[in-house]
Amino acid sequence: MVERSAGIQLREVEDGELRQYVDTKVFGSVLDSLRAITERKKAVADETRYSILYLLYETKVLGRKTISALIGQEEEGLEYHLRLLRDANLIARVNTPDGVDRRRTYYRITPLGLDEIESDLRAVHSQFIANKLSGSQSSFSELYQLAEDVNGSLSSESGNPEELKSIQDRLKSRSQSLIGEEVEVVEP
Repeated sequence: MVERSAGIQLREVEDGELRQYVDTKVFGSVLDSLRAITERKKAVADETRYSILYLLYETKVLGRKTISALIGQEEEGLEYHLRLLRDANLIARVNTPDGVDRRRTYYRITPLGLDEIESDLRAVHSQFIANKLSGSQSSFSELYQLAEDVNGSLSSESGNPEELKSIQDRLKSRSQSLIGEEVEVVEP
């Protein structure tokens, strides 16, 4: 079936083959797939798992016992969440650091995990900017430039908490200059 939507001719999609169509159109020859993306989204769609991922984003490496204590869950119950995050390639087991009991298990965030968190931080900051500027007389180009500045900074600075604080300070300063009033930056 061929349809026209908003003046764009859509390719034919056989009945029941939409997922294959999306997989081909979006991911084509890239190393990812629609299934991998949806599995990652499922893995972070739980508050406990998202919290674990964000914790590893901030700390880079943590032991299972520490993670368990911080989220208030027994280590045995934690395994389910860690397995889903590992299966989605958002976290990985790492070698035990020198000088630490070798029987302990440690985890780190993967590049895909970093991308998930950084994407969310960009979305939160962009929404913050849009909300603050929606009632002001600022032009669309100012809003767009501010969002680009923040997103570019987040992309290039790989989640270092000190650098993120610096970005938040720059965002606050720039927002105040555009809006002309005190702005509070909410921690994501």
